[in-house]
Amino acid sequence: MKKAVKIAFMVIIIAALLLAACFFARLTYYRAYSGSRLTGTVTVTVDGEVYKLKKDQVSGGDTVKIKKGGSAYFSAAAGEYGRYMFFVRPEALDDTVEISVMKSKWWDIKRFELNISIDTKKGTVTYSGTSSSLTDLGQRKSSKIKGRQDTSEDRLVIMF
Repeated sequence: MKKAVKIAFMVIIIAALLLAACFFARLTYYRAYSGSRLTGTVTVTVDGEVYKLKKDQVSGGDTVKIKKGGSAYFSAAAGEYGRYMFFVRPEALDDTVEISVMKSKWWDIKRFELNISIDTKKGTVTYSGTSSSLTDLGQRKSSKIKGRQDTSEDRLVIMF
């Protein structure tokens, strides 16, 4: 009987240790992550038509790629907290659209998808999308990005 109690007690302790290890691994994994901590995709439409961006119309970050559909993929190591900027300059605008992404924690892994819609007749730039980042417990939290600016403004800045 005593031997059975000891075995059951050891099994419970081992199970608790394994559970704790899994919990703490989740908390530490993101801090040791070696990939790009900031990545995003930007799609542009002009007057309702999908605009195919070209390599010379996008900049910022460590890597900029143009996907098959004409959207831009950005990535940056972003190992510090602070503001990271990406730039898109479609021919339909006289100005560059600055995409300014804020990271409040150095270890955060932030992802975003952004749709920029340019209406040349109304002179507006409308944007929408999602951004996700990590909570302190390592869970992904999403938020919506939405706004509108007139093309006559001095700077076209999308900040989130």
